[in-house]
Amino acid sequence: MQKDWPSVSVVVPVYNSEDTIGACLESIFNLDYPKEKLEVIVVDDSNDSTPEIVKKFNVNHVRFNKRIGIGYARRIGVEKAKGELSASTDSDCRVEPNWLKELTKHFERPEVGGVGGGVILHQSDKMGKYIGALGFPAGGLLGFETMFPVTDSGEIERVSTANAIFRRKILLEVGNFHPSFFYGGEDVNLSLRIAESGSYRIIYEPKAIVHHYESRNTLPGFIKWHIRRGAAYYSIHKRKYKVGRTLGQKFLHYLYLISKMRSICKNDNEVYFPVLLLLAGLMIFCTGIGYIIAALIGEDKIH
Repeated sequence: MQKDWPSVSVVVPVYNSEDTIGACLESIFNLDYPKEKLEVIVVDDSNDSTPEIVKKFNVNHVRFNKRIGIGYARRIGVEKAKGELSASTDSDCRVEPNWLKELTKHFERPEVGGVGGGVILHQSDKMGKYIGALGFPAGGLLGFETMFPVTDSGEIERVSTANAIFRRKILLEVGNFHPSFFYGGEDVNLSLRIAESGSYRIIYEPKAIVHHYESRNTLPGFIKWHIRRGAAYYSIHKRKYKVGRTLGQKFLHYLYLISKMRSICKNDNEVYFPVLLLLAGLMIFCTGIGYIIAALIGEDKIH
């Protein structure tokens, strides 16, 4: 008997991704999922040739002529969506053919509000390996399950919007993606609001795989990215959520992550632990700078 798959809207925010958006959309249209149940929405605020590439695909192309930020782009995508479920990935990612079937199977359980999957990082050079060893993006070389602990029942505290899906009605119930998250952090913010609602669970599905092609492989790119992450953290922290890990739990988890980073260095002679620690220190410094700047002048003022 053929399964009655739910309708899904896949939302892809895109900004100046002319090198990656074509492969991203091709992977989505090659999904092993009923085409009549699939909608693709691209929210595009690019100023390069990305819009011309997007027009080659049968998508709902939502175009903006000015930069709107990642949180607002995802929010618009959800508002435009017609599917029962709203899935998300990034413009520098490619999804595996079984991606949606692995994610959607969990929604047979009414208590499940969202599902996240794993991200496999593809590095083009040594800097990419160091970024992956620090746990980026979505766990990087450390793995999602190391970076974001999974309970015995398969629950997770947050998802990465590089690989996630939600019931659309739940997104609307909790207020959708918040538009103030200009450069990231919108996934953490949304996960915390779902957790605070107390009504739904977020589940991890390791077989739902997305491949991420790293685009921050230079030191200036690394610095800029973490300054922006600091701004995103400010937007999260100022909302004072009642859920999440305690300081003690976070400290123990960081010690665990350091031990995992050391293991990566032992197994890869291109990644040196002292250099990794220096980059971790730089990461913390840049994140702090971004946090302070956002507190003083606003997240959307950081470029």
